[in-house]
Amino acid sequence: MRVLFTTHTAKSHLFAQVPLAWALRAAGHEVHMAAQPDLADDITGAGLTAVPVGAALDQAAQMESYEQHDEPGAWEESGAAEDYRAVAERFAYWTDMTEIRPEKLSYAYMHGVFTAMATQVFQQYSAPAMVDDLVRHARWWRPDLVVWDPLTFAGPVAARACGAAHVRLLFGLDLIGRMRRSYLDAVRRLPPGQREDPMEEWLGWTMRRYGGQFTEDLVVGQRTIDPLPPSLRFPGWPDRIPVRLVTHNGSAVLPDWLREPPRRKRICLTLGVSHRELLGADRVPLGEVLAALAAADVEVVATLNKAQLASVTRVPDNVRVVDFVPLEALLPSCSAVIHHGGAGTFNTALSSGVPQLILPDGVWDTDHKARLLEEQGAGIRVAEPERADAALLRGLLGRLLDDPSYARAAARLRQESGSMPAPSGVVPVLEQLAEANRRGAAAPTVRPVRPVGH
Repeated sequence: MRVLFTTHTAKSHLFAQVPLAWALRAAGHEVHMAAQPDLADDITGAGLTAVPVGAALDQAAQMESYEQHDEPGAWEESGAAEDYRAVAERFAYWTDMTEIRPEKLSYAYMHGVFTAMATQVFQQYSAPAMVDDLVRHARWWRPDLVVWDPLTFAGPVAARACGAAHVRLLFGLDLIGRMRRSYLDAVRRLPPGQREDPMEEWLGWTMRRYGGQFTEDLVVGQRTIDPLPPSLRFPGWPDRIPVRLVTHNGSAVLPDWLREPPRRKRICLTLGVSHRELLGADRVPLGEVLAALAAADVEVVATLNKAQLASVTRVPDNVRVVDFVPLEALLPSCSAVIHHGGAGTFNTALSSGVPQLILPDGVWDTDHKARLLEEQGAGIRVAEPERADAALLRGLLGRLLDDPSYARAAARLRQESGSMPAPSGVVPVLEQLAEANRRGAAAPTVRPVRPVGH
């Protein structure tokens, strides 16, 4: 079987796919990993075959441009008539898929969110030239299965264009699927002449370029692979393919000091990779966190880069600073982890059974995951991280370390995750999906890829 993976251009999204990709390789299947050229080195660094598609996304450069324009007076000097911050706030509002309160999920609101996401975000991640390249590769290589990141809709388009089965592989909570279900329910309540769907409009137009048409699986997949344990998922999704959290944090060399048992309770402090690289700053008040740790009877391993260290006046004596350490090796020796809520750290802490103190950075599902973890008793969520001071954080950390119920709850979630099938156990399910598709699907009509703009 040939399996084509396609991922969003961020290391954490790639790393979420690596264990399943290698499980398929170990079972004897051929695997290609497609993404914008930005990720080619990281893909090959994971020992997989990279397929660069489209132009480089270069999100770091985009954020640098954003920050330059966001400097005081920049927009006034450029002659912009509208206040840039107001524009940014409106954009953030209309691209926020984190809303789950039923009373807020009106048709008008959800229609605005899907319109903004489809036109301003999803089409950027799956630009026409990128989709053309992916379809061209899929029609040449003829995969039996496409595994795609929920933010990369080029994946299901390519699968449909070459006749392959396709599944989504979640990296966290299914915010898109949850809002999509609410949105379609609202659309059905409208008179037929008033029904509009921006996702159908965009993906339908895209599929017509390759001789196909829109169907709902282009948005939510034929099936969805979900690595979160049931206690931490949104309810009501019976068709999930569960997979155990097996984490990959990138290539690394194990440091000698990690083999030595900690003399005191060890705390990991990490603010992640993607938020640092893509957004250029942290929402977490690093100076306050370090001040809280300085007064605690603990030893701390902190993954901080030079830019982050430049923002603090002093690093406490009980803090060991490293630029990077593999979390799957570090966290089992820790009594707690303090972090921003990112998928890689959150999932590795879950699979390690470590209580979490989360200061959500507000990116995608971080706040929801922190809430769900707190409800399960395995962590503490800081409601407004940017306002947290050392005294508050010191008290919360003390609760996390002194109350054994947090460690028991974290161990329970680890056991729940461990009871799910390993990536190797999911391989037969994917083989069956691909085989059923081969038996039931007609051979696709092969048409040349039309150049962008035609």
